[in-house]
Amino acid sequence: MRSVFALLILLFLATALWAHPVSVGLGSTFLFGNQYEDIEMGGEMRISYYLFESTLASVLRRERLTTLMAGGLAYTIMGVARVSLAMGPVVQLDYRDVFFDWRYMDSSYHYTSVESFSEAYYNGLINYRAYVEAILFPLSLSLTYQVPTLSASFANFKEGDFSPVWERGLWGLTLFYWLL
Repeated sequence: MRSVFALLILLFLATALWAHPVSVGLGSTFLFGNQYEDIEMGGEMRISYYLFESTLASVLRRERLTTLMAGGLAYTIMGVARVSLAMGPVVQLDYRDVFFDWRYMDSSYHYTSVESFSEAYYNGLINYRAYVEAILFPLSLSLTYQVPTLSASFANFKEGDFSPVWERGLWGLTLFYWLL
C-alpha cells in the first residue's frame, strides 16, 4: 500500500512540475446565486506558479466592486483540464461618494466599512473557491463554486469557524484567456 501511495505522489509531482511554471490569465466571469435574478458579472485574474495559484475574482454591482482575493493550489491534468481549491477574504470598494470606502464581509454576511484596504483584507470573511476547467489553449472554460465560511477571517484565524455555509454558495462560469 505504501508503494502505491508513493507512486501516486511521485506521478502527481511529476505532472505538476512538467506543466508551465508560470501562467497568467484574464477572464470574464458570471456568478449565479440561489435565485435566477442573482446573476452577477465581473472579471477574474489568475497567476500560477507550478502548483500555487493566486486569484482575484471581482464583481461590479452598481457603485461597488466586490473582490475575492484567494490563494490556493491548482493542478493541471495532462494539459487539458485543471482543478483548483483556494481560499481568501472578500473585500468591497464602494465608490458612490467622492471618497472611496473600503468594506469587508463580516460573519453576518453584511459589509462593514473600515478606513483602509489592509483592515478590510484582515477582517474579511474567508471564502472557499473551487473550479474545474477545460483548457483549450489559449482559452479555457471554468465551472466555479464559491462558498463563505461561518466566521473565519485572518483576524480570528485560530478562533474562527471554517465550516462552509452551503446555502450561501455561488456557482459561476468563467471564460478565460491565458496570456502565458
